[in-house]
Amino acid sequence: MLPRTRTHCVLALLTAVISACRPDAPHAPMEVASFTRLNSASVERLRLVKVDSIILGTAREGVSAITDFEEHDGELYVLDAMSKSVRVFDRSGALKRVIGRAGHGPGEFTDPVSMAFVGGRMYVADPHAGKRLSTFAPGGRFERETELNVPTVPVSLAEAGDRIATLGILVSGDPARQQWATMAVSTPDGRNVGRGCVLDPRYVESGRRDGMIAHFDFGSVAARGNRLYCVQGISPVVQVMDRAGNPVGQIRVAPPFYLAPHDQKLTMNQKAIFDFMAGFTAHAGFFPVDGGFVSAYSRFDRAQGEVRFHLFVCHGERRPRCGTVENVRRPVYVPSLDTVYLEEEAQPNAPMQVGIYRVEPVA
Repeated sequence: MLPRTRTHCVLALLTAVISACRPDAPHAPMEVASFTRLNSASVERLRLVKVDSIILGTAREGVSAITDFEEHDGELYVLDAMSKSVRVFDRSGALKRVIGRAGHGPGEFTDPVSMAFVGGRMYVADPHAGKRLSTFAPGGRFERETELNVPTVPVSLAEAGDRIATLGILVSGDPARQQWATMAVSTPDGRNVGRGCVLDPRYVESGRRDGMIAHFDFGSVAARGNRLYCVQGISPVVQVMDRAGNPVGQIRVAPPFYLAPHDQKLTMNQKAIFDFMAGFTAHAGFFPVDGGFVSAYSRFDRAQGEVRFHLFVCHGERRPRCGTVENVRRPVYVPSLDTVYLEEEAQPNAPMQVGIYRVEPVA
């Protein structure tokens, strides 16, 4: 799952979608400051060396905005927010087919945000569809809308073996009734088999005061083996769960550049919004890979007027050895600890490019 603390942050700040579900066993709210901060002396400096790139189609038939990126059966699936479709490319970047289109009917999208493959089928989340996922058969034929019994509207998906994990919007009108859980684990037909990912209480308290944290309400879920991982935008804590959503631990380390948010009352003043976004580091995504993990963070640069991304690369989880590389472009795919795919800067009238970079220590 691509980092989903939205890069178009102003839209995310103005989003507020609230829903409810049936009550189950209660959960305690997440501990606010449960992380260990690493100092600069204990973190290795890394650099990125470009080794290749993929040009995605042509300027006419290519991609305008990479919302999600998956490699499946040797093909590259790119969820394009602008065209409201999934574009499928071969490894050379040639367009093979297009799945979905803009609209409100079966197999059509309004604001698609995430996709995942379970049992060969592709599931796509679109908040405008509520708690339903569009389901496509192998090859791209639309099959059905899968209704889910989940806490909130899904904005992030991950494959969990023969199950699908969904993380919902982090704004909650009634967290006690929702068990403070924002993640659900479902069978391919939508039956709920587990819940997890405890909601950070700062979202709830901020929302009660109409504070700005509650409006920065996107997180993401990822999976590897029999483990699920969820991150929430304002926290460096990675919650680790089993395939039923039961907690098994936390990855509680923060990089040296991490700044915690300081909440403020929401106003429509553009300067106040930009000052808020520039004042903290957002956890923009988590990529579990063999031997460790890569965390992506983002921060709004007021001087440049853009979001910049930072990578935190760690070998191991319990006692990680970590390194950082800062001010990189947005990561869209991480196949290993030493390789990342970055969205390259868009050029006028040119197709989108994805750069393939090697991660290595600074000599």
